[in-house]
Amino acid sequence: MKVNMNDWSDLEAKLAAKKEFCKRLSKDPSLRGRCIEDKQEARKTFAGCGHFYLAEDPSLPANINPVPLDTEFRVFEGGDLESKEKLVTIVLRDRQTSEAVRAEMPDPARVWMCSWFPYPPGPPVED
Repeated sequence: MKVNMNDWSDLEAKLAAKKEFCKRLSKDPSLRGRCIEDKQEARKTFAGCGHFYLAEDPSLPANINPVPLDTEFRVFEGGDLESKEKLVTIVLRDRQTSEAVRAEMPDPARVWMCSWFPYPPGPPVED
């Protein structure tokens, strides 16, 4: 069965991939451990979950944006705060952002620990 591949710029595909990635890792302790230990394994697994090409894939079509080679994936255990403290991602607003918009920026404590929350609000991800 041929799978339709997704473009890395597709936000909905990334969100679906995140959900599938979390499901796979919750079901496969070995894969979970490998993804925690090896960021390249995490990148490859995420790409597979989302049906994304990797930039280094020789079969990459010219009209599809792949997961860039320099995109890093880091996976941490939920209770392992010490490891998460070793990676800080800060996304700044554009310099041209107005003062009114800056005043509406979220509380840093709400977005400090990660760029992508592992699960959507609500009950844990299930089959």
